[in-house]
Amino acid sequence: MSCERLIFISGWATDSSCWDPVINKIDRPVSCCYVKWWECLNEAAEENALLRVLEREAGRVIIVGWSLGTLVALEGATLRPGSVKKLVLVSGTPRMTSTGNYPGVDSRVLRAMHARFSRTPRLVLEEFARFCIGDGLGSSIEADELLGKFIDGAECINVEHLARGLQYLQEKDLRNILPEIKVPVHLLHGDSDRIIPLECARFMERTIPEARLDQVQGGSHALLFTAPYRVATLIRDVIDAGFSSQ
Repeated sequence: MSCERLIFISGWATDSSCWDPVINKIDRPVSCCYVKWWECLNEAAEENALLRVLEREAGRVIIVGWSLGTLVALEGATLRPGSVKKLVLVSGTPRMTSTGNYPGVDSRVLRAMHARFSRTPRLVLEEFARFCIGDGLGSSIEADELLGKFIDGAECINVEHLARGLQYLQEKDLRNILPEIKVPVHLLHGDSDRIIPLECARFMERTIPEARLDQVQGGSHALLFTAPYRVATLIRDVIDAGFSSQ
C-alpha cells in the first residue's frame, strides 16, 4: 500500500495539535501536512499557505478540514482543482452566518463575539470551547481537562489572527461555488452541533455533485476531540476507497 498525502486544516482558535487525537487512529500509511488556517484567509496565492502547498504537490492530495478549515478547504479545491483528489469536511459549512432560509450563526451574535473578543478574549474563548464540546463527553472531569487544553492552546495563537478569523467567518460565503467542486466530498457532522447546524452539511450534500454526509448521533461541534475514532474511520475509509480504485 502506498502512502497517501493528507493536508489538515484546523478550525478557529485551534492549531495543528487538534488533530492529534485523530492521526494515530487512522492506521494507514499517510504523509501529513498541517496548514495554519490564519495563513489561508487571502485568495492571493502568494499570501495563502494552502495554495502554495498545493502548487508544490507533485500529485493530487486529500484535504481534511474542520470548522473554519472546511471553508479554506472548499476554496482551495476550487482555486486549485487539479491538485485535489478528495475533501473530508468535519463540522463544516460554506457560510458561517445565517441568511434568508440558510441556517447558521446569527450574524449579530458573531459581530458581538468579535467586539467582545477585543476586550475579554479569554472569556470569549472559554464560551466558544464550551459550545464546541457541548455534551460530547460523558465525564465532567474529562470535559474540564479538554476545556483547559482547548483554551490554553487557543491562547497560544496570536490575538490578531483570532480576530481576523472572526472577521473571515462573518464575511466568507462559498455557497455559489459548491456546484463547481468536481471531486468527492465526504462530510461528517454531529446532530447536536451547537456551532454549525447539521442543516449546513445537508445543504452541501445537496449542492456538491459528489458529496456524501455521515451523521454522528449526539455529536458535538468538536468531533476531533469527542469522536476521534469516527473522524479517523472516515479518513481511513476515504483512503481505502482510493487505493481500491487504483
